[in-house]
Amino acid sequence: ARERDADAGRESLGSAIVLCVLGLVIIVHGANSTVFIGIVWGLLGLQKAARTFDGIFSDIRHKRPFAVALAFCVLQFVLSVLLILNPFANIEHHLIVLGIELILYPFKLHREHGKLKVEAEA
Repeated sequence: ARERDADAGRESLGSAIVLCVLGLVIIVHGANSTVFIGIVWGLLGLQKAARTFDGIFSDIRHKRPFAVALAFCVLQFVLSVLLILNPFANIEHHLIVLGIELILYPFKLHREHGKLKVEAEA
């Protein structure tokens, strides 16, 4: 924490502490924490969707393509709201999306000179 950039350290270290506490609560409560996990996961999804919406608005202002990002953002927003409203019924959808994200995580899609390029991390 002392070696980190002061501006980045406050937010990232604070988020890490909160997520560690949430993880410990889930571990202690075990199987009884499904509703809690669903609601927290939904709130984290809403927070991620909010950041993505900000990026989309920036893309619109700078006349950059945004349709694909908007489609994924709306899907994430809807799934997050459903997860908060009824965690038991909708947690399966999030697990499927999480599995897809884990498979696709190493691949990065970006534009280079007007052409779409896919790169993979080793």
